[in-house]
Amino acid sequence: MFIQSGLEKFAGAEQSVQTFDEIGLGDWFRYTVGAIEMVGAIGLLVGRTAAAAAVALAVTMAGAVIMQVTVIEDGSFIVPLIFGIMAGTIVWVRRRDLLTLATEARAHFASAR
Repeated sequence: MFIQSGLEKFAGAEQSVQTFDEIGLGDWFRYTVGAIEMVGAIGLLVGRTAAAAAVALAVTMAGAVIMQVTVIEDGSFIVPLIFGIMAGTIVWVRRRDLLTLATEARAHFASAR
């Protein structure tokens, strides 16, 4: 679903363009969200990055729910809500992987100083 949604944003699908026009943030934001969705979807398939990808997708879906409820107000917040819950579940299940990744990143940056 995330790859398809990302591709639609990059291809300029009419519904996607219209939605982001209603939000008022322009094409750059549509491309950014599309990239997050596509990279996040691929990241979910790689065990080492699945938790981090799920965090990015959960945050993106939370933003989509907020925009659907407050700006667009068409009642179509259910799909991003469900996918956000699914991504959040992956974060919860793989939280140890996320902590390991954060620890490794911290050690890497500390050694680079």
